[in-house]
Amino acid sequence: TTSCTAHELMEHNEDLGELFSIGVIHELKPPDETTRRDFFRPVVNDAATPPPRCSVGRKKRSQEALPLAPPSEECSSPLRGGEQEEEERLLRDLRIMMRDVVRQLENKRQFRSFIDLVDREDVSDYYDVIEHPMALAIVHAKINDHQYKTMQEFLDDINTIKKNAMQYNRGGAEDREGQKVINRAHDLWDHAKKYVGEYMAGTGLAVIQKCEERSRKRQ
Repeated sequence: TTSCTAHELMEHNEDLGELFSIGVIHELKPPDETTRRDFFRPVVNDAATPPPRCSVGRKKRSQEALPLAPPSEECSSPLRGGEQEEEERLLRDLRIMMRDVVRQLENKRQFRSFIDLVDREDVSDYYDVIEHPMALAIVHAKINDHQYKTMQEFLDDINTIKKNAMQYNRGGAEDREGQKVINRAHDLWDHAKKYVGEYMAGTGLAVIQKCEERSRKRQ
């Protein structure tokens, strides 16, 4: 088919002009059944021919043995299944108790000065004297980071707050402000042991003891 007129088609194609004359009608008759069969017979025969079979005696290609993958960190863990779940449950319950102890300490007005680390601008020589600074905010952050595996580790950091206060404010009885800080630090330590003791007097005792036992086994 073409979009140009018959006159334009004849002008651009001399071969067509020789075959056809303008105004002449050529009638094409449809092929009969015999002609159609003869035309499509090779196509049908090719489609019906099955593909050649592979040789029966062909050897299969040997497959190379792949090395075993190294064990993942999860698989290499000494804990398995229910034991690992028990470990996670115990540490979760331990963190809940430790957060509660810190929260009770922070809510007491006399312990507000122990919540954050000492500001270097307020006390310029503090970090020259104190080698291991500690505060309740640091303790809280270590709880959230899952750094404590036992209640004793938690209490050791609370005790560090008390020791730091005693070390820096050791001016004696004449330093009344320093003595007040020391007194509050001792009070902080006693309250922390009291709150932990309340847990140990109840259902928290089993959790605390099991965490201690598991910590010793890891060592």
